[in-house]
Amino acid sequence: MDYAEVITAFLEDGSGAVFSPTLNVERGCLKLDGWWSAAFRISGRTVLVRDEPAPDDSTIVADLAAALTAREMAPLGADFPAIVLLTYTVLDLGYAPWVLWSTDRAAGEADLNARATEESFLEGGPVSGGMPEPQNTDHARGGRRVAGMPTRVLLAVGVGDDATVALEDGLADCRIEHRAFGEIAPDECGSLLPTLVLVDATGPTGSEFVVALQASDGVRAPVVAVTAGSEMRAGADATVDASASPGAWLPLLRDLLG
Repeated sequence: MDYAEVITAFLEDGSGAVFSPTLNVERGCLKLDGWWSAAFRISGRTVLVRDEPAPDDSTIVADLAAALTAREMAPLGADFPAIVLLTYTVLDLGYAPWVLWSTDRAAGEADLNARATEESFLEGGPVSGGMPEPQNTDHARGGRRVAGMPTRVLLAVGVGDDATVALEDGLADCRIEHRAFGEIAPDECGSLLPTLVLVDATGPTGSEFVVALQASDGVRAPVVAVTAGSEMRAGADATVDASASPGAWLPLLRDLLG
Protein backbone atom coordinates (compact mmCIF):
# COMPACT_ATOMS: atom_id res chain seq x y z
CA MET A 1 0.00 0.00 0.00
CA ASP A 2 1.02 3.59 -0.44
CA TYR A 3 0.93 6.35 2.18
CA ALA A 4 -2.64 7.52 1.47
CA GLU A 5 -4.02 3.98 1.32
CA VAL A 6 -2.66 3.20 4.80
CA ILE A 7 -4.40 6.28 6.22
CA THR A 8 -7.66 5.23 4.56
CA ALA A 9 -7.38 1.66 5.84
CA PHE A 10 -6.60 2.90 9.35
CA LEU A 11 -9.65 5.17 9.45
CA GLU A 12 -12.00 2.63 7.93
CA ASP A 13 -11.25 -0.46 10.00
CA GLY A 14 -8.11 0.09 12.09
CA SER A 15 -6.47 -2.84 10.33
CA GLY A 16 -3.21 -4.05 11.82
CA ALA A 17 -2.09 -5.67 8.57
CA VAL A 18 -1.38 -2.61 6.45
CA PHE A 19 1.84 -0.72 5.90
CA SER A 20 3.74 1.50 3.50
CA PRO A 21 7.40 2.53 3.45
CA THR A 22 6.68 5.19 6.12
CA LEU A 23 3.37 4.25 7.81
CA ASN A 24 2.02 1.16 9.51
CA VAL A 25 -0.87 0.26 11.80
CA GLU A 26 -0.26 -1.60 15.04
CA ARG A 27 -2.98 -2.42 17.60
CA GLY A 28 -5.21 0.34 16.30
CA CYS A 29 -2.37 2.86 16.32
CA LEU A 30 -1.09 4.59 13.20
CA LYS A 31 2.70 4.87 13.42
CA LEU A 32 5.22 6.86 11.44
CA ASP A 33 8.53 5.15 10.64
CA GLY A 34 7.51 2.25 12.87
CA TRP A 35 7.78 4.11 16.17
CA TRP A 36 6.11 7.56 16.29
CA SER A 37 2.44 7.17 17.24
CA ALA A 38 0.48 9.63 15.10
CA ALA A 39 -3.11 8.55 15.81
CA PHE A 40 -5.18 6.01 17.70
CA ARG A 41 -8.50 4.74 16.34
CA ILE A 42 -11.14 4.54 19.06
CA SER A 43 -14.08 3.78 16.77
CA GLY A 44 -15.24 4.40 13.24
CA ARG A 45 -16.32 7.89 14.25
CA THR A 46 -13.74 8.80 16.92
CA VAL A 47 -9.95 9.12 16.65
CA LEU A 48 -7.13 10.53 18.76
CA VAL A 49 -4.56 12.54 16.79
CA ARG A 50 -1.12 13.53 18.10
CA ASP A 51 -1.02 17.29 18.72
CA GLU A 52 2.60 18.11 17.97
CA PRO A 53 4.83 18.24 14.89
CA ALA A 54 5.88 14.88 13.55
CA PRO A 55 9.60 14.07 13.18
CA ASP A 56 11.51 14.53 9.93
CA ASP A 57 9.10 17.23 8.69
CA SER A 58 6.40 14.63 8.02
CA THR A 59 2.97 16.03 7.15
CA ILE A 60 1.12 13.10 8.72
CA VAL A 61 -0.71 15.24 11.33
CA ALA A 62 -2.03 17.65 8.69
CA ASP A 63 -2.87 14.76 6.37
CA LEU A 64 -4.86 13.04 9.10
CA ALA A 65 -6.72 16.27 9.84
CA ALA A 66 -7.67 16.59 6.19
CA ALA A 67 -8.82 12.97 5.98
CA LEU A 68 -10.91 13.28 9.17
CA THR A 69 -12.46 16.55 8.01
CA ALA A 70 -13.45 14.87 4.76
CA ARG A 71 -15.28 12.29 6.89
CA GLU A 72 -17.24 15.08 8.62
CA MET A 73 -15.28 14.78 11.85
CA ALA A 74 -13.93 17.74 13.82
CA PRO A 75 -11.37 18.38 16.59
CA LEU A 76 -13.06 18.53 20.00
CA GLY A 77 -10.09 19.48 22.16
CA ALA A 78 -7.61 17.87 24.50
CA ASP A 79 -9.32 18.40 27.87
CA PHE A 80 -10.68 14.89 28.30
CA PRO A 81 -9.18 13.01 31.29
CA ALA A 82 -9.84 9.66 29.63
CA ILE A 83 -7.29 10.57 26.94
CA VAL A 84 -4.51 10.31 29.50
CA LEU A 85 -5.93 7.08 30.88
CA LEU A 86 -6.23 5.51 27.45
CA THR A 87 -2.79 6.55 26.17
CA TYR A 88 -1.12 5.26 29.34
CA THR A 89 -2.89 1.89 29.29
CA VAL A 90 -2.90 1.24 25.54
CA LEU A 91 -0.12 3.22 23.93
CA ASP A 92 2.26 3.09 26.91
CA LEU A 93 3.68 6.47 25.96
CA GLY A 94 3.51 8.41 29.18
CA TYR A 95 2.57 12.00 28.52
CA ALA A 96 1.97 13.19 24.96
CA PRO A 97 -0.48 15.82 23.67
CA TRP A 98 -3.52 14.45 21.85
CA VAL A 99 -6.68 15.92 20.36
CA LEU A 100 -9.97 14.04 20.19
CA TRP A 101 -11.69 14.04 16.79
CA SER A 102 -15.27 12.84 16.29
CA THR A 103 -18.57 13.60 14.62
CA ASP A 104 -19.75 15.55 17.69
CA ARG A 105 -18.77 16.02 21.33
CA ALA A 106 -21.35 13.63 22.80
CA ALA A 107 -20.35 10.83 20.44
CA GLY A 108 -16.63 11.43 20.90
CA GLU A 109 -16.76 11.56 24.68
CA ALA A 110 -18.97 8.47 24.88
CA ASP A 111 -16.65 6.48 22.61
CA LEU A 112 -13.54 7.67 24.46
CA ASN A 113 -14.90 6.86 27.92
CA ALA A 114 -16.25 3.50 26.79
CA ARG A 115 -12.87 2.52 25.36
CA ALA A 116 -11.06 3.74 28.47
CA THR A 117 -13.46 1.71 30.62
CA GLU A 118 -12.85 -1.37 28.49
CA GLU A 119 -9.08 -1.02 28.68
CA SER A 120 -9.15 -0.39 32.44
CA PHE A 121 -11.16 -3.59 32.85
CA LEU A 122 -8.59 -5.55 30.87
CA GLU A 123 -5.76 -4.05 32.91
CA GLY A 124 -7.24 -5.31 36.19
CA GLY A 125 -5.64 -8.12 38.15
CA PRO A 126 -7.04 -11.64 38.37
CA VAL A 127 -9.53 -12.71 41.03
CA SER A 128 -10.60 -16.12 42.27
CA GLY A 129 -13.10 -16.62 39.45
CA GLY A 130 -10.42 -16.07 36.84
CA MET A 131 -11.85 -12.75 35.62
CA PRO A 132 -9.97 -9.45 35.99
CA GLU A 133 -11.11 -7.15 38.77
CA PRO A 134 -12.22 -3.84 37.22
CA GLN A 135 -10.37 -0.81 38.53
CA ASN A 136 -12.00 1.80 36.29
CA THR A 137 -12.35 4.48 38.97
CA ASP A 138 -8.76 4.16 40.21
CA HIS A 139 -7.38 4.39 36.67
CA ALA A 140 -9.66 7.30 35.83
CA ARG A 141 -8.65 9.25 38.94
CA GLY A 142 -5.00 8.83 38.07
CA GLY A 143 -5.61 9.97 34.52
CA ARG A 144 -7.58 13.01 35.67
CA ARG A 145 -4.84 13.95 38.12
CA VAL A 146 -2.19 13.85 35.41
CA ALA A 147 -4.46 15.94 33.18
CA GLY A 148 -4.89 18.58 35.91
CA MET A 149 -8.63 17.91 36.23
CA PRO A 150 -10.71 17.20 39.36
CA THR A 151 -9.94 13.59 40.19
CA ARG A 152 -13.44 12.67 41.36
CA VAL A 153 -16.72 12.72 39.44
CA LEU A 154 -20.13 12.70 41.09
CA LEU A 155 -22.91 11.79 38.67
CA ALA A 156 -26.17 13.29 39.94
CA VAL A 157 -29.27 11.87 38.23
CA GLY A 158 -32.65 13.54 38.73
CA VAL A 159 -31.23 15.75 41.48
CA GLY A 160 -32.47 19.36 41.55
CA ASP A 161 -30.35 22.28 40.40
CA ASP A 162 -30.22 23.86 43.87
CA ALA A 163 -28.87 20.66 45.38
CA THR A 164 -26.34 20.31 42.58
CA VAL A 165 -25.01 23.82 43.20
CA ALA A 166 -24.67 23.08 46.92
CA LEU A 167 -22.73 19.91 46.16
CA GLU A 168 -20.40 21.76 43.79
CA ASP A 169 -19.68 24.31 46.53
CA GLY A 170 -19.19 21.69 49.24
CA LEU A 171 -17.12 19.01 47.52
CA ALA A 172 -13.47 19.74 46.77
CA ASP A 173 -11.58 18.11 43.89
CA CYS A 174 -14.88 16.90 42.44
CA ARG A 175 -16.73 17.56 39.19
CA ILE A 176 -20.51 17.25 39.20
CA GLU A 177 -22.09 15.67 36.14
CA HIS A 178 -25.79 16.49 36.30
CA ARG A 179 -28.34 14.55 34.23
CA ALA A 180 -32.13 14.65 34.28
CA PHE A 181 -34.12 11.43 34.02
CA GLY A 182 -34.37 10.62 30.34
CA GLU A 183 -31.02 12.23 29.51
CA ILE A 184 -29.01 9.16 30.48
CA ALA A 185 -29.86 5.48 30.76
CA PRO A 186 -28.61 3.33 33.65
CA ASP A 187 -26.38 1.31 31.33
CA GLU A 188 -24.78 4.53 30.03
CA CYS A 189 -23.67 5.82 33.43
CA GLY A 190 -20.48 3.78 33.48
CA SER A 191 -19.16 5.58 30.40
CA LEU A 192 -18.69 8.73 32.52
CA LEU A 193 -16.38 6.82 34.89
CA PRO A 194 -18.11 8.22 37.99
CA THR A 195 -16.58 7.99 41.44
CA LEU A 196 -20.05 8.16 42.98
CA VAL A 197 -23.62 8.13 41.64
CA LEU A 198 -26.36 10.09 43.41
CA VAL A 199 -29.96 9.40 42.32
CA ASP A 200 -33.17 11.10 43.39
CA ALA A 201 -35.20 8.02 44.34
CA THR A 202 -38.07 9.81 46.02
CA GLY A 203 -40.36 8.64 43.21
CA PRO A 204 -40.81 5.46 41.20
CA THR A 205 -38.66 6.67 38.29
CA GLY A 206 -35.63 7.14 40.51
CA SER A 207 -36.21 3.92 42.43
CA GLU A 208 -36.39 1.97 39.17
CA PHE A 209 -33.25 3.75 37.94
CA VAL A 210 -31.30 2.59 41.01
CA VAL A 211 -32.43 -1.01 40.52
CA ALA A 212 -31.50 -0.82 36.84
CA LEU A 213 -28.05 0.55 37.74
CA GLN A 214 -27.37 -2.52 39.82
CA ALA A 215 -28.72 -4.85 37.13
CA SER A 216 -26.62 -3.25 34.38
CA ASP A 217 -23.40 -3.85 36.32
CA GLY A 218 -21.79 -1.01 34.37
CA VAL A 219 -21.00 1.30 37.31
CA ARG A 220 -18.05 0.42 39.53
CA ALA A 221 -18.87 3.09 42.10
CA PRO A 222 -21.10 3.53 45.16
CA VAL A 223 -24.73 4.43 44.46
CA VAL A 224 -26.48 6.79 46.89
CA ALA A 225 -30.26 7.19 46.74
CA VAL A 226 -32.06 10.34 47.89
CA THR A 227 -35.19 9.08 49.67
CA ALA A 228 -37.81 10.22 52.16
CA GLY A 229 -36.44 9.70 55.65
CA SER A 230 -33.33 7.96 54.27
CA GLU A 231 -35.39 4.87 53.55
CA MET A 232 -33.23 2.21 51.91
CA ARG A 233 -33.75 1.33 48.24
CA ALA A 234 -32.94 -1.87 46.41
CA GLY A 235 -29.71 -1.43 44.46
CA ALA A 236 -28.42 1.47 46.58
CA ASP A 237 -25.29 1.31 48.73
CA ALA A 238 -26.44 4.17 50.96
CA THR A 239 -29.18 6.78 51.25
CA VAL A 240 -29.59 10.43 52.24
CA ASP A 241 -32.71 12.16 53.51
CA ALA A 242 -34.58 14.16 50.88
CA SER A 243 -35.96 16.50 53.55
CA ALA A 244 -32.49 17.45 54.78
CA SER A 245 -30.41 20.19 53.19
CA PRO A 246 -27.81 19.02 50.67
CA GLY A 247 -25.20 20.30 53.11
CA ALA A 248 -26.25 17.54 55.48
CA TRP A 249 -25.44 14.97 52.81
CA LEU A 250 -21.85 16.13 52.42
CA PRO A 251 -20.16 14.09 55.20
CA LEU A 252 -21.46 10.81 53.75
CA LEU A 253 -20.69 11.81 50.18
CA ARG A 254 -17.14 12.88 51.09
CA ASP A 255 -16.53 9.53 52.78
CA LEU A 256 -17.78 7.60 49.78
CA LEU A 257 -15.85 9.73 47.31
CA GLY A 258 -12.69 8.88 49.24
